[in-house]
Amino acid sequence: MVQGASAKNFGVTHSAIWLKVRLQTRADAPAHWMLEVRSPPLDRLDLFVSNTSGGYDQQSGGDSLPFAQRPVPHRNPVKPILLVPGGDTTLYLRVQSEGNVPAPMTLWQLVAL
Repeated sequence: MVQGASAKNFGVTHSAIWLKVRLQTRADAPAHWMLEVRSPPLDRLDLFVSNTSGGYDQQSGGDSLPFAQRPVPHRNPVKPILLVPGGDTTLYLRVQSEGNVPAPMTLWQLVAL
Protein backbone atom coordinates (compact mmCIF):
# COMPACT_ATOMS: atom_id res chain seq x y z
CA MET A 1 0.00 0.00 0.00
CA VAL A 2 1.28 3.45 -0.88
CA GLN A 3 -0.18 6.17 1.31
CA GLY A 4 0.68 8.71 3.98
CA ALA A 5 3.90 10.64 3.54
CA SER A 6 4.93 8.49 0.58
CA ALA A 7 1.67 9.01 -1.36
CA LYS A 8 2.16 11.11 -4.47
CA ASN A 9 0.38 14.36 -5.24
CA PHE A 10 1.74 16.29 -8.19
CA GLY A 11 -0.38 19.40 -7.64
CA VAL A 12 -2.08 21.31 -10.44
CA THR A 13 -0.55 20.47 -13.80
CA HIS A 14 -1.73 19.87 -17.35
CA SER A 15 1.15 17.46 -17.92
CA ALA A 16 0.81 13.71 -17.95
CA ILE A 17 2.60 12.05 -15.01
CA TRP A 18 4.18 8.62 -15.45
CA LEU A 19 4.78 6.37 -12.44
CA LYS A 20 6.69 3.09 -12.41
CA VAL A 21 6.06 0.46 -9.74
CA ARG A 22 7.94 -2.82 -9.54
CA LEU A 23 6.23 -5.54 -7.50
CA GLN A 24 7.90 -8.70 -6.25
CA THR A 25 5.58 -11.42 -5.01
CA ARG A 26 6.19 -14.49 -2.89
CA ALA A 27 5.65 -17.91 -4.44
CA ASP A 28 2.56 -18.46 -2.27
CA ALA A 29 0.99 -15.08 -3.12
CA PRO A 30 -2.34 -14.97 -4.95
CA ALA A 31 -2.21 -14.01 -8.62
CA HIS A 32 -5.35 -11.84 -8.82
CA TRP A 33 -5.26 -8.32 -7.33
CA MET A 34 -6.99 -4.95 -7.67
CA LEU A 35 -5.11 -1.67 -7.99
CA GLU A 36 -7.10 1.27 -6.64
CA VAL A 37 -6.09 4.86 -7.38
CA ARG A 38 -7.91 6.87 -4.72
CA SER A 39 -8.68 9.89 -6.84
CA PRO A 40 -12.16 9.95 -8.40
CA PRO A 41 -11.70 13.20 -10.38
CA LEU A 42 -8.68 12.04 -12.44
CA ASP A 43 -9.53 12.76 -16.06
CA ARG A 44 -7.39 10.01 -17.55
CA LEU A 45 -5.57 7.00 -16.16
CA ASP A 46 -3.68 4.45 -18.27
CA LEU A 47 -2.23 1.33 -16.65
CA PHE A 48 0.34 -0.91 -18.33
CA VAL A 49 1.11 -4.24 -16.59
CA SER A 50 3.99 -6.47 -17.68
CA ASN A 51 2.93 -9.95 -18.75
CA THR A 52 4.65 -13.32 -19.05
CA SER A 53 5.12 -12.99 -22.83
CA GLY A 54 7.42 -9.97 -22.38
CA GLY A 55 4.82 -7.37 -23.34
CA TYR A 56 2.36 -5.20 -21.45
CA ASP A 57 -1.39 -5.39 -20.94
CA GLN A 58 -3.06 -1.98 -21.05
CA GLN A 59 -6.20 -0.66 -19.32
CA SER A 60 -7.65 2.85 -19.44
CA GLY A 61 -9.92 4.75 -17.10
CA GLY A 62 -10.67 8.04 -15.46
CA ASP A 63 -13.71 10.28 -15.33
CA SER A 64 -13.37 11.24 -19.00
CA LEU A 65 -14.60 7.73 -19.87
CA PRO A 66 -18.16 6.52 -19.20
CA PHE A 67 -18.69 4.89 -15.81
CA ALA A 68 -20.19 1.83 -17.55
CA GLN A 69 -16.78 1.11 -19.12
CA ARG A 70 -15.11 0.60 -15.74
CA PRO A 71 -14.08 -3.01 -15.14
CA VAL A 72 -15.02 -2.56 -11.45
CA PRO A 73 -18.02 -0.34 -10.57
CA HIS A 74 -16.33 1.75 -7.87
CA ARG A 75 -16.10 5.49 -7.13
CA ASN A 76 -12.31 5.36 -7.60
CA PRO A 77 -10.48 3.94 -10.60
CA VAL A 78 -9.90 0.25 -9.81
CA LYS A 79 -8.05 -2.01 -12.22
CA PRO A 80 -7.75 -5.79 -11.98
CA ILE A 81 -4.15 -6.93 -12.33
CA LEU A 82 -2.49 -10.32 -12.57
CA LEU A 83 0.75 -10.79 -10.65
CA VAL A 84 3.06 -13.74 -11.24
CA PRO A 85 3.43 -15.62 -7.92
CA GLY A 86 7.12 -15.77 -7.05
CA GLY A 87 7.98 -13.31 -9.79
CA ASP A 88 8.34 -9.64 -10.66
CA THR A 89 5.67 -7.48 -12.26
CA THR A 90 6.22 -3.94 -13.51
CA LEU A 91 3.38 -1.42 -13.59
CA TYR A 92 3.46 1.85 -15.49
CA LEU A 93 0.72 4.28 -14.55
CA ARG A 94 0.03 7.40 -16.60
CA VAL A 95 -2.27 9.95 -14.93
CA GLN A 96 -3.51 13.26 -16.27
CA SER A 97 -6.14 15.77 -15.20
CA GLU A 98 -7.11 19.39 -15.69
CA GLY A 99 -6.84 20.08 -11.96
CA ASN A 100 -4.97 18.55 -9.07
CA VAL A 101 -3.16 15.29 -9.92
CA PRO A 102 -2.92 13.03 -6.87
CA ALA A 103 -2.08 9.35 -7.30
CA PRO A 104 -2.46 7.56 -3.94
CA MET A 105 -2.58 3.83 -4.69
CA THR A 106 -3.60 0.69 -2.82
CA LEU A 107 -3.11 -2.87 -3.97
CA TRP A 108 -6.02 -5.01 -2.77
CA GLN A 109 -7.00 -8.64 -2.83
CA LEU A 110 -10.50 -8.85 -4.29
CA VAL A 111 -12.22 -9.90 -1.05
CA ALA A 112 -10.64 -6.98 0.84
CA LEU A 113 -11.77 -4.35 -1.66
